[in-house]
Formats: sequence, C-alpha cells, structure tokens
Amino acid sequence: MTTLRILAKSSESPASNLRNKAWDEIAHQDGVETLLNNLSAVDRQQHHRGLHSEKGKILIPVYEQLYQWISSLSEYKAFDGDLIRILWIIGTLGTGKSIYMSAIMWAHSRQNNKRFLPLHLSLSRDGNGQQKPENAASAIKSLIHAILMKQSCLVDIIADELKSIGRKHLSYASDFYALSLILNRMVQDERFQPTLVLIDGVDEIRGGGNDFNRFLKLIRTTISISSRIKWLLSADSLPSLNEINMAEQISLNEDYTNNLAIFNDYYIPSKIEELTLYGNYYDGELRHQITELLQNVSSGDFFWADMACEVIKRADSWHVQYILKQLLDYRNSSDPKSNPYSLMMDNINQLPFGDNDYCLKILGAIAEAYQPINLAELRVLVNLSPVVDIETLIIKHCFTFLDLCCDSVCFTHHSAREFYIDHMTELSTQLTGQAVDFMTKYLLKWSDLLVSLGGLSQACYLMLDLETLLKKDLEAKIKSDKYCINATYLRTFISHVHEAQKFLDFHKSMENPAKLGARNTLLFGPLNSRIRQELLHKEMPQLEVSPILDHDWNPAVRVLQGHTDHVRCCAYSSDGQYVASGSDGGSVSIWDAKMCKIQHTLRGLSRRVYHLAFSSLGVIAASDQHRIAIWNVSDGKRHKSTTNQYFDPGHTGVVSCFTFSNDGRKLAAAVGKDIKIWDMSTYSLLALRDASQQGSWIMGLNFSNDDALLASTSGNCVFIWRVDTDKPPFKKILKLQKSRQLLLPKNHEWASNVAFSHNSKYVATGTGNDVCIWDLQADGEPIIISGHKDVVNAIAFSPDGSYLASASADMTVRIWEAPWDGEHKQARLLLRGHSRMVYGLSFSPLESKKRIISCSADGTLRIWDYSHDLIKPTAETPVEVGAETDPQASAHTWAISCIAFSSNNKLIASASESSDGVICLWDGESGSFQRQLRAHGNEVLSLDFSRNSRYLLSSSGDHTVKIWDMESENGSQQLSLQHADWIGCAVFSQDGKSVASGCDDNMVRVWDIQRLIDGRNSSKADDSVDCCKYILEGHDERVTSVVFSENGRFVAAGGDYNGVLYWDLRPQDPKSVAQPAKVLMQRGPDTIVSLVFNSDASSLIACSSHQIWIWDTASSQCVTAKCSVSLSALQLNPAYPEYIVTGTGPILIEDILGCDEVRITPTEWCPCSFTSFDEDSAGSITWQGKEMIFLPKEERDILLEKLSSCKRVMRVRDRRVVVGRASGRVLFFRFREVAKFDDSS
Repeated sequence: MTTLRILAKSSESPASNLRNKAWDEIAHQDGVETLLNNLSAVDRQQHHRGLHSEKGKILIPVYEQLYQWISSLSEYKAFDGDLIRILWIIGTLGTGKSIYMSAIMWAHSRQNNKRFLPLHLSLSRDGNGQQKPENAASAIKSLIHAILMKQSCLVDIIADELKSIGRKHLSYASDFYALSLILNRMVQDERFQPTLVLIDGVDEIRGGGNDFNRFLKLIRTTISISSRIKWLLSADSLPSLNEINMAEQISLNEDYTNNLAIFNDYYIPSKIEELTLYGNYYDGELRHQITELLQNVSSGDFFWADMACEVIKRADSWHVQYILKQLLDYRNSSDPKSNPYSLMMDNINQLPFGDNDYCLKILGAIAEAYQPINLAELRVLVNLSPVVDIETLIIKHCFTFLDLCCDSVCFTHHSAREFYIDHMTELSTQLTGQAVDFMTKYLLKWSDLLVSLGGLSQACYLMLDLETLLKKDLEAKIKSDKYCINATYLRTFISHVHEAQKFLDFHKSMENPAKLGARNTLLFGPLNSRIRQELLHKEMPQLEVSPILDHDWNPAVRVLQGHTDHVRCCAYSSDGQYVASGSDGGSVSIWDAKMCKIQHTLRGLSRRVYHLAFSSLGVIAASDQHRIAIWNVSDGKRHKSTTNQYFDPGHTGVVSCFTFSNDGRKLAAAVGKDIKIWDMSTYSLLALRDASQQGSWIMGLNFSNDDALLASTSGNCVFIWRVDTDKPPFKKILKLQKSRQLLLPKNHEWASNVAFSHNSKYVATGTGNDVCIWDLQADGEPIIISGHKDVVNAIAFSPDGSYLASASADMTVRIWEAPWDGEHKQARLLLRGHSRMVYGLSFSPLESKKRIISCSADGTLRIWDYSHDLIKPTAETPVEVGAETDPQASAHTWAISCIAFSSNNKLIASASESSDGVICLWDGESGSFQRQLRAHGNEVLSLDFSRNSRYLLSSSGDHTVKIWDMESENGSQQLSLQHADWIGCAVFSQDGKSVASGCDDNMVRVWDIQRLIDGRNSSKADDSVDCCKYILEGHDERVTSVVFSENGRFVAAGGDYNGVLYWDLRPQDPKSVAQPAKVLMQRGPDTIVSLVFNSDASSLIACSSHQIWIWDTASSQCVTAKCSVSLSALQLNPAYPEYIVTGTGPILIEDILGCDEVRITPTEWCPCSFTSFDEDSAGSITWQGKEMIFLPKEERDILLEKLSSCKRVMRVRDRRVVVGRASGRVLFFRFREVAKFDDSS
C-alpha cells in the first residue's frame, strides 16, 4: 500500500495561487510568474497574515504577554543584539512553542526601523489546516518563495540557475542541492536585505534519510557566507550543536511559573473567545465553569487545550460541560497511555456503522506512506465505496491525527504518526495484507493516477527509500528475539514493495501516451515479474504471444540523460548523496543520486573532462588533462591558486590522472612521468616522484584506504609507494619511497587504472581485456580474471571489498566477487545497457544501497543495483539479467541491424552490427530464439529467404555472399560467393535459381546458384566453380539494393544518391547485358534502400527512408510521393497486387499515384502497422489504424534512429510484428486471429 506522497500540483499549490497584493504589484516583470510557478513552493506565511483576522485579533493579548516574557531572557537579548546568529526555542508537544514563535513574529511586524526583515515559516501543527513539509527541499522552496515575496529583485538568480542546469522546474524532493545553491547565492547577493528567518517546527522536516541534518548544515553555511541572515528556530529537542555554530537555546520544558499564569489568564480565555466564532456563546457563570474546566483539562498543556476545543467545535453547545468533564476524567486516569492521541483512538475504535474500520484504513495508509497523500490517491489506496465521504471522516473523526490541506492529507505532527505506529502494531498483519492486495490489484490504476497528478517520479524515489527501510527493519527482527510471524509478513511486504517500485520506475521510463497508460508498461515488464504473470492475460487478451523485454527486472535503477556527447568520467560523492559526471563539452554536472536530476553545472575547463573526483572535505576536482579545476560543493565556487600552475586556467601541461587522499587533505596527480602530491589547504607541493628521464607515462593513480600507500601504473608495472602520513602543516617536500614493483604477466603489455581493496590487502589494475589482482601480503603471481571482449577502461572495489567492478569498451560492466584467490574466476553479474563503450564507474559509499554508476560514450550514465537479490553466489557463469532461462539468451550481443521473414512465416532471421558475422534464427510463431549460424568474418549486411523458405541468403563485409540450407542439419550447410569488396545487398530470384548481389565496388553481379546447389546435393561441391553469369556496371556509387523481376528477366539496382538502374538479362544482343538498359534516376540526396517490380515488370517501385517512386518501365515516367512512415523494405503480396508491403505495414498503390504524401493502410490480411514519423505517436504499433502498443522510450528512440538510417530492424507480417533491439534480441508480437480492440480495452 505504501504509496507515498507525491509532489503533485494539486497538493503543493502553485505559487501563482498564493500571491498577495504586495506580490501582485511586481508580478508584471517578465518571467517572474513562470519562475515561481516552476518553483512549486507552498506559501507557509499565510497563517501569519491571518493575524489581522478575527482569530488573530483574539490572540493579540496572548502575544503581548508571551513576547514580553521571552524578550526578557538573556538568551533572547543576545540574539536580538546580534551576539548570536541562531536561537532555538525548544519544547515538546504541548509547551506552546508555535504560539511563542507567532508572538515573536507579531512583535517584529509591529516594530519600525527594523534592522532585519522578518520572515516566518510555520512547519508545525498549529491548527490552521496548512500543508506540512515533506522534506528539506520543500522547506527551502517555501523560504525562497518568502524571500522573493519581499525581495523580488532576486528572482533572476533562479532563472540563471535553471538555465545553467537546463531544467524548467525544481519540483523534486531530491532537488535540495540545487535549491540550497540558489539560497546561498541569494544571501550573498549585494541586493539581499538583512533578514531574520523564523521557522516554527523545523524538526518536522522528515523527508527520510538525512534531510534534517542537511537542512541544519545549510543554515550553518548561510551564516558562514553572509552576515545578513539570522535564524530563530523551534523544535521538540535540540539537535547536535556540532552542526551549528553561534547558537543558543531557550527551553520551554523548564518549569516557568510565569508561563502557567499566561496560559491560564490569557490563552484559555482566548480559546473560549475562539469558540464563539463557531457559534458557541458562553456567558456569566457558564463561561466561568467552562473556563475552569478547560484549565483543569489542559493543566498548562497547549496541545490538550487545542484538542479539547477541536472536540467542542464538532459537538452541540449544550454538551460542552459533559465533554470537558469526560476529558478531565480521562486526563486524571492512572493509565500511562492517557493522552489526547490514545483518547481519540479509543473514540475512533468505538465508531458505529463501520466508520471505525474506514478511519483505521485511512490512518494506516497515511502512516505507511510517511508523506502527505493526495485525496484521489488515498481513495485508490483504501478502496472505500464511492458513497463514503473520506473528507468528512478526516474532519469529523480523525482531526487529532490528520490535517486536510487543500487536496492533501497528512499527519498533524510527527508525534501523531509515531503514536499510531507504536500503538497499532497489532494491525500490522492486516495492513500488510491490505498493502499486498493493493499492489496486486490496483497497481496499474495507481500508476496512471500518479502520472495524472504529476507525482510518478516522487513516488519512485519514495518507494525505493521505503524498500531500504523495510529491509533494515527485517534485518533487525532477524537479529532480535522478535523474529516471528511478523517477519514472514514483512518479507512478503518487501517483495511486493520491490516489485511495485520496479514497476513504477519502469513505468516512468516508458513515457507512455496517457491513453495507453500502465497497461502498456505491463506488456513490457520482465517475464518473471509477478505483476506481469498475474495481470497481463487480463489486461491484454488480444495478444497470443507477448514480447519478452527481459527475464528479470533490469538492475539499471536509473538512466541519467542530459549530456550531448561522450561521458568519460563519473564519481559518487563521499556521502553518496550526489553523482558527478564529466563530458566532452568541458563541463561537470552534479546530479542527485536518488532522482538523478541535474542539480548544478560546473564550468571552467575548455576541453574534454577526462577525470574527476570528490573529496571527503567537500570539494570536487576535474581535469581536462592540462589542468585541474577545483570547486566547493556547498556553494559551487571555484578555488583559485596563485602559487600552483597546475591549478591555473592558463596551464598547458599534461595531467594524465589524479586522486584525492581518503581524508581529503592531499591531492596526487600524474604529470607526464612524474607524481606530485599537494597539500589541499595551501596547494603547496608535499611530495614528488621525479621520473622524467625514465619509465613510461603514468596511466593510473590511487591511494589506499588508510592513505599510507599510493599505487601508480606505468607501462607493464604497478608501483606501490609509501606516503608520509604526518598531519599538516607539512614542512618539507618529500620524495616518495618505493615499496613494491609488480610486473604484469606475460602477454600483458600495459596497465591502465589501479585500485586498492578497502583493507589495502589487494591491488588491482586493468590490462587489455583482463583484470589483474595482487595479494600485497604475498609474493605470488597475480590472479587474472577474464571475460571482457574488449579493453578494460576502469576498475573499482566496492566499499566493503566484497566486489570488484570493471568497465569495458565491450559496452558492459562486470561485477566480480571475492575471494581473490581462485583461477578461472567468473563475473557474478554482467550489466548490459550502454550502446557504446563504457569509460568509467564508481561505487556508492552507502553500504545500505548496493549501487554502482557507469558512464559511456553513448552520452548516458547508468546507476545499477548489485544487491544480493541479483548476485547468486552459487552461479557458475555470469548472471546476466534474464540469462538463466531467457529463450533469447544466446542471441546477438550487438544491436540488430537487419531482419527477414521466411515466406512460410516459420522462421525469422536477424543480423547485428557486430563484426562477428553471426546470424540468428527465431521461431516465426513464438519469437523464441532457435540457433546461430556462423561463417561470416565480418558484419552481415543483408538477409533474404528464398520463396520456398528452404534457403537463406546473407551478404557481408567479409566480401562474401553465403547461401544457407535451412533443411540441412542445424541449418549450418552453406555455399559461398566471393566479391572484391563489401556486399551491401543480395536477393534470390523468384524461382530460387539465381542470386543478384550489389557491392561497394559499384557493381551488381548475377549468379547461377543452381549449379552450386546441384553440386552440393551430389556431393561434388566446389565453391570455386565460377557461377557468376553477369557483371552489371553503371552505378557511380556503392550499390545498396537490388531486385529481380517476377520472371527473372530484369534486374534493378539502387545506390547512394538516388541512383536507380535497370537491366534486361535477355536482350536481343546478348553482349549488351553488361550495360544498363535504362537509367531511371541519376542523382539525388538520398539512398535507395529497397526496390520491387510489379508482377508483370511493367512498373518498378523504389524507396528511400522517407520517399517512394513508381516508374513505368516502358516509358520511364515517374510518380513520387513523400511517406509518413519509414520505408526500410518493399515487397508485393501476390494475393493483393494493389498494395505494396513495407517493413512497417501496407500502402495502397493508388495513394502513391494520387497523393503528395502516403500513409500506411491497414487491411484485414495485415491489420498491424508501425508509426515511425508522426511526432505524437512515433513508436506505436497500431491495429486497424488505432494506436494500441507504445514501445518503451529507450527502445523507441533507438528504433526510430535505426529506421531513419535505413536499417531493416522492423518487420510487420500479417498479425506479427518483429522489432530488432539494441541489446541484440527481438521483440515479437503476435495478435490473435480475432483480436478486438476498443477505446476501453
């Protein structure tokens, strides 16, 4: 059930709805409204504008007395006199800290000539129905909004920051860093007016993780960078003062007699007056009795007074004395649980007509959510009858626990949630069952609702956090004596949360059209997914065979997109909160590690960024191999050094790599053949290893975990150096002392990067396609671990030393598991997803989250999950997601580039972009992988089946055409035809006796293959038999497509730049066959990708990727039309000669003759089609013209790119659709013969 609060526009009201008159006066400025709307901040000052309301006027005498008292305290006087910059008002629930804060704000608002502009944000329970903060980011947004309400001139800072990171809004909880940089820039700006920030209930910031502490660190940063800001904060208890400098506290928990007098003499009478606003009038003796009862019930506790009055507001006025006496009896009870929460829970449990159950379901849903929930979402979660009014239940019965704020529901105070969790453990089994039921039955509906509310991203992030918290809880139960049946339920709950989290994350990545929704996501879920297994047959009954995207959920937790070029380096921050990436554009991007949104862009390097690293002391460094740039992470300011050329922007030396020491005090860099170590506090040189006259350039550098050792790689050696560990200040330049020199094994010529294990026992380096690991406590040879198919670019040990990861040019990341003492070691996890080489990787330092990030030449970063759920210690081979039982597991390892159907639809053949020359065969009925065909020595460029489906024709970059007999054993028997260059196309004649092939030497060859086939069948095979009948010349460019006429008399060929030639193989003069009979089209901007004759060869049809031509072969007259689909292949269906069949569906020939632009025309014999060009629906599979299936975004983008570059990576055949994937596998769809789709399906 745990669904979790989302940052929806409906629940976190747009700033435009919260403008007051003062703001409206400056709202005419260009872009101000838009920027603040994009900020999506909640205006938390509304309550304090209510000081002039009737309720506010009633409280003025209370404010006067409270301020008079608190301002007399020495701590407050020191704060008011600027001797301290932070003052805490500390008090538990009921001590009235919120009203004290309001009193201070009231007093400041009445003062003239204020030195500090007061801003009051209320985050606590104050009965005003105001939305509570979800996290630190939400609180910062409210603060920024409040500042801009008073100082609108600072709005340009938001615009500059958003432009810098290429984002339109900052609406996620994980945008804390970007928002903190904006706030820091504001307080440092010379236009910023001195400001006193009052935050009531700052400890209500409970967004999970370390949010509260992060907010405190931000406060510390603001007072360190600006003298124009002070903070007055209230909380239940005082946080660690290590986080805060220049701070004092006033504790309301102490026994102040004066406070009780103010409470009885002023606050209680104000509450009686407040009741009159709700129609409850009390005079004379009755008023005196009610006042006395309320005083006795409250006993100086503001919370009890507020709660009692809330009960009275909802009751008839003549019941007031009875209610107060009942409350007093309860208050005087000896039951240790007697408090407002337990009293109101007893009342809820006694509600009639099932209302008690309704209320408990609502409370349970919000308790497990931890965050505010939208009303519409809550209704889905609790699954109550539509006639049940949830709002009434909350307002009338759950008001002590819950606040209804706009369309959002949340707990009134963190203590309310904690009470519910602590005292309702007996309901855990029931709630878990309810949650599991919800995640099974209503997950699709909830997913669509999240999309409509704009909260899907936030839900993904919160579900991930929830799963982590639940796993910690389970571990605690296992270790304690509490491991019982509840732990079993918890395991079930965790598995469903994990499944739901993965589904939501995948749903987000799909980017479905709204009309298709989560059902479309379900279709592409992994084969082993519980959700898919239980729901797919119900949701998509029209499909006879569904596609298999993966066997298990992909371990890629996030794909980070934003760079436009190669991403050569990446790193986690030391606290695991952020990820940095460096690209060829010369910039460094900082992303939050949860939602993976860009938070800040660091500039200062003009060339490609090759290396970067975070320091544990809060700085980040990056290098373009000429200099090193260093910035503060907290404020994004770049360090400047006037004493060191390597940190000077004008330096042009070579810095091949660098690394920080783990304590952050040193930075070591490889400068050509030398190693230099600098003191980070002064940038002065600490140590030098001068090798300018010897050895090779240094390629890798890394400190051991204790900083006592430094490893470097040079040539075929790994050097281990001892490092002076004295504390600063450092007094002299030291020379590094060589500890050990490790040689690579034979046949390994050079070592690249280097890494230490966490205990410094092992050191590893990448070398060629392998990884070598040495045990530094032994003298033996290194362990060599192999598996990559190309060069290893990066390696790293996990924080606990249990795993080692390697990134390679073969586009994969492999995870290897300790111990490091065995031969023939296999990777435990093989991570695929990048479409180009992987440059770098980095482990998250958070051991609770098994995450690793990789960066690639494809311009993306990917965060992977390498947890024990995926790594199976007993596996003998690498665990590739889906590899164990996936029927496609032995298919291509590179992106598919070509697909062909056999005429009888029983087989599908595919080729990939790899130079391995592999052809894969798939079952035409189920789409399952059958076998591989291997013989080519380079990339296969075209495929074609003979009309009788017995033979398969393939052409390759290895200069050969091969003919495969599908009826021979394993289909492995082949014949070979030799060319002098790459062969881009080859086709059978209709009778299967001839082959035409087009080559990059600009020629077409026609082969009589019957002689070869007959010779093979008679065991007299001789591939050297010259069966080339004709060599057809005339093209000026490479030949890209070729076709026979139906009777085999004519051959047409197309090439680059629109060239189309046409030969007659049976002319009156046999010698003239070597010259083209006709040039149908000479030159143009496109490439001809396919041709086909009509049945009597009176017409020839040709196409490029987006245009189609029809020639009359007798007159050479031509008609042409643009196409709204990608035309990767053309065929005729003899039964329906009025259509031309493309790779994406049929086209009516009449449309070509009569229209400027043609579209797919679905038919009964081919109802499926694919939309490739339309902006709104590109990437959708249609049935009778209706969009029914939308491919996943990543698959969709790659497919559309391939189709636009004329790759035959998609085929539509009657009720079948086959899509070639970048992973080397296929998506296969087969619809039922009678498949009914309607708008509701």
